[in-house]
Amino acid sequence: LRYNPSVSPPQPSPDLAALQARLALLDAQRARLGRLAETANALSSLSVQINTLDAAPIKDLCVERIPALLKAKDAAFLSYDAASGTLLLERHTQAAFLKDARPFRPEEDPTLARAVESPEILILPGAETAKLGKARHGLLLAPLRSSRALVGLLVLMDKEDGTAFDAANDLPPVQQLAQLLGAALNNIQLYQQVIRQSRTDSLTGLLNRRALTDLLEHEILRCRRYRHPLSLLLVDLDRFKEINDTRGHPEGDQLLTGVGALLQAEVRTVDLVARYGGDEFCVVLPETSMEGARVVARRIVEHLRTWATPAGSRTTCSIGLTGLAMEGTEGPEALVAAADRALYRAKASGRDGVGEEPAGPG
Repeated sequence: LRYNPSVSPPQPSPDLAALQARLALLDAQRARLGRLAETANALSSLSVQINTLDAAPIKDLCVERIPALLKAKDAAFLSYDAASGTLLLERHTQAAFLKDARPFRPEEDPTLARAVESPEILILPGAETAKLGKARHGLLLAPLRSSRALVGLLVLMDKEDGTAFDAANDLPPVQQLAQLLGAALNNIQLYQQVIRQSRTDSLTGLLNRRALTDLLEHEILRCRRYRHPLSLLLVDLDRFKEINDTRGHPEGDQLLTGVGALLQAEVRTVDLVARYGGDEFCVVLPETSMEGARVVARRIVEHLRTWATPAGSRTTCSIGLTGLAMEGTEGPEALVAAADRALYRAKASGRDGVGEEPAGPG
């Protein structure tokens, strides 16, 4: 057979062309369904991880797992404090941005301010943000809300392939995630608030007796393990009942609140200050010898002697001081009991002073 250029090659029939187009459409739909199934599986896995009362792993997956789902190059998570109206950058795929992170008002970064005010997820073209760096091809900013209250922002920056974020494909999974993240973070905030309330004295804002006992037990075990000293002060206001009886309970409450603030100002941030009950306060001084605690106790006595509330209430205090024995077995109750015996000595010696109970085995 010889090739004859004047003879046209056979053309596919209309039926065959329609079939080929239909097969191509089915292949595209199959690929799309495959991507949707992959996204659904990823969302299911992420929803399990989001179902927790620990905020740290939720914040981690915002910059570790979610960017991979949308093939984003960079991501960031910012928490929002409604009380102060500030954002705080807590996670970023580029650690350099976290180095000097501090709370800031949204207006310091106009792009983020738009997201804070927006009820919907924003997809923007490439832009440079003041706090997160430059996105060349696009930004996706998802406000994380629960009951319309903003708790944070999820920000995705640039896709790995250089394309822009696509509302049709990228928006639906982020919308689902934003709802889950907002609800989870709000639940964590409520849970932490309940925990704080259960461990905090409602009048002074200090630790309560229950919280003190738990934390003191932990400190005793730690200090014994590493053979570090630990001292404890039991502070009792002298003749406090007379203030309540003569000037009224509101002024007595004001005095208790002021003394709590004074005690916190006199000690280190690592020390524990609690309202132990009534007009008694407890101060735990980890890694502090009785000699060092004696200096702290005397400073508190002298400060309180010259201090007065805005209403003019004045009082002095008596302090019982004790220390932890390295070879002992006493727990929180025994240590407080020793401080209480030392406090009795201070009261018996005329008040406005410090009594001591030497550390000894339990």
